[in-house]
Amino acid sequence: CSSLSGITIPNNVTRIGREAFAFSGLKEITLPDSVTWLGAEAFYHCTKLESANIGKGSITANEFVGCTRLKNVTIREGATAIAAGMFWNCDSLEHIVIPKSVTRIDGSAFSGCSKLKSVTLSNQVVTIGSEAFDGCVSLVDINFDGTKAQWEAISKDFAWGINPTKYTVHCTDGTI
Repeated sequence: CSSLSGITIPNNVTRIGREAFAFSGLKEITLPDSVTWLGAEAFYHCTKLESANIGKGSITANEFVGCTRLKNVTIREGATAIAAGMFWNCDSLEHIVIPKSVTRIDGSAFSGCSKLKSVTLSNQVVTIGSEAFDGCVSLVDINFDGTKAQWEAISKDFAWGINPTKYTVHCTDGTI
């Protein structure tokens, strides 16, 4: 599917299989809320993909690995997790806003997103997995919609934020 540059997914589609669009030429994708299951590596190495609008459906793992031009991501309210390796090595991603419905950021979710500068997340997040932000060397701001105590209460796995640069966590009652 390397010549496939666009597709409209109808509202009656409920499942997208593993590697369904892997290595395709897609430039943008909108997943309707009707998609309740998205197979692993569905958009694996779609190196022309620049924009993704993700519904609230069930995400498995590694959906957007290697989408090196992916810069604009919208995750709609209703999604409950950022899956393991979901945006691994999405080199162009600079900012991400995680909706309030997300309670879990799995391991390696944003690993290798070398241009990621800021992450915004709510106080509903209860776990951040191992190496979730590993290799995010440009990360300087984590905007957390909660208190410092709530940030500290989040279960953070080993090496959740391996990062040689200094980032600041901005909470409602100060910075960490």
